[in-house]
Amino acid sequence: MKNLICALLLSYCCSGFAQLQDFVQDYGDTTYNDKNLIESITFKEYPSSEGGVATFLYYPTDTIMYIEYKDHEGFAQYEYNKYGHLTGVRVDHYRALKNYNFYNYEYGDDGIVNAVYTYDSTKTLTEINKYKYNEDGDPYEQTTHSGNGDLLYLTTYQYNSNKELIGSETFLSSGLLRVRTVAASVSPNGLSSRYSYTYDDNNQLEKINYIFYKENGDFEDFSYVLFTHEDGELKTFKVSSEDYEKVKKKHKENEWIKEYYYITNRNKK
Repeated sequence: MKNLICALLLSYCCSGFAQLQDFVQDYGDTTYNDKNLIESITFKEYPSSEGGVATFLYYPTDTIMYIEYKDHEGFAQYEYNKYGHLTGVRVDHYRALKNYNFYNYEYGDDGIVNAVYTYDSTKTLTEINKYKYNEDGDPYEQTTHSGNGDLLYLTTYQYNSNKELIGSETFLSSGLLRVRTVAASVSPNGLSSRYSYTYDDNNQLEKINYIFYKENGDFEDFSYVLFTHEDGELKTFKVSSEDYEKVKKKHKENEWIKEYYYITNRNKK
């Protein structure tokens, strides 16, 4: 439930109370301060949850300053600056015995997020994500760094002529393609897809995990392909639970062999 509540709370801060109204009527009791601003929401029982309480604090200008949500699983805290920008997050799932994390946000003059800093429960910086945007304000590049600043991943985003996101690619610091996504609108089978790639010690493609989603976001299929090599050449592959099959290069008509050679050649560029 916490993920749902957090999404609703963030929607509230960005777009006003209206987006919370229907949900609160069904699942929550709300109190207001003397300025008619939400002071707290006590969420009733919800499927797979025992409910929880969200409390709100405001700046003198009536813009949101702080939100805290607590339930039987843990708590989440959100801090905002006077411009309404999210500047810090703390999440603690103590029910699951997980350490909590902190997230700090850095903004440019235009109010767009330039970087997100992730800290562990000891307040040690563990990850930095930095973003670059095109003239339309859409991200076209994201870099992920370790806490000491080393580059881990580079992600690029692609858009069509209608400025719609049609895909993305994430590369390891070595330049190898790690993750590729394709939007449903450009997929031959009408499904959005996500492919992730792992490599052996010789940087040869070893495994492809792939997930397909329906256009409405429903899960469609998940599977994987394993590849084995001999003397640097592809020898066999296995698709999920199917039996191993010896493969020769002339069998490229198989979609996964095509994918294998596509990624292999892509990484040579």
